[in-house]
Amino acid sequence: MGTLTGHMIPAFFFFTFGLWHLFSAAVNYLRHPRDYCARAWQPVPFVSGKLRSLELYVLLLTIPIAIFYELGISTSFSPLEDGIIPVYRIASFQHSVVLLMFWLFAALVLISESSSALPLPYEIPFVLIGLAFLVELTVIGQEASLNAGLEGKCYTLLSFVIGISSVCAFLLAWQPRAFFVDFMFCMSLLLQGTWLFQIGLSMYVEGFIPEGCHRLQDLPVGVNGSTQCDLEDAKLRARGLMAFAFNCHVTLVVLFGVCALGLVARLQGYRRGGYDPVNIDYDGDNHLQMKPLGNKLKSQCEFIATPSISGLRYMELAARKL
Repeated sequence: MGTLTGHMIPAFFFFTFGLWHLFSAAVNYLRHPRDYCARAWQPVPFVSGKLRSLELYVLLLTIPIAIFYELGISTSFSPLEDGIIPVYRIASFQHSVVLLMFWLFAALVLISESSSALPLPYEIPFVLIGLAFLVELTVIGQEASLNAGLEGKCYTLLSFVIGISSVCAFLLAWQPRAFFVDFMFCMSLLLQGTWLFQIGLSMYVEGFIPEGCHRLQDLPVGVNGSTQCDLEDAKLRARGLMAFAFNCHVTLVVLFGVCALGLVARLQGYRRGGYDPVNIDYDGDNHLQMKPLGNKLKSQCEFIATPSISGLRYMELAARKL
């Protein structure tokens, strides 16, 4: 990840998946607000077969390429020197483990969705993606703690966004109908993408490196900490600029997300409903007993996420649940 390409490619994928999840979640919620259930992956609408799981197939195919790039191309290829792992290679192995976690998420979910060999409960995909982001958080947090300069500030801010993604994923495993949490999850994916793009520019493109900082040319390719600031004032200025840039990214991503939600609502003809008080007159002996809906609503999410159950059998099981 310690290269320009190693930041730009993940930035593209995070932003693309965040955009896809944002519009898919917005369409599903505004179309049926009461029946909304968040999904850890978004199927392609109006198609059937393997193309419906395009998002999972993209992850399965591209992540091994990313692991190969991380271990063999992005850095000087010397996985072992005298039987030990060089210090500058440890980060590459850590990033590969993070990529492997995301690959396992895609593989397990695809097996569960396409066959009955591994039926997973509705919450498990969110738990898997939450754990993947948690592993990413530990790796990025460690890199931030090893560098107190420009790079450390960039990765500290990135770790905040990753933490939000992980927390939102676990919350959606608990409450899959919480659209606000799903919206925050999509925003965090978009912000990861834009901020990784900013990190790549600010640390590896000469025209965007803050004044007073420079790249070290005598280090192996792909080593973290290769962008340094010589003077303390330059370091403080660079850290302040990155904090300001991060605030701008957060503002723009939130503004974009809200505008995108409004655009989808307008295209779907969504109208806000009024809130009128309902007066209920009842005697002490005449009352209406309400049944708790929490488990019922959650079970409906479980049935929505089970495409392998067909026709009459699906309706029969759904009727029993209700």
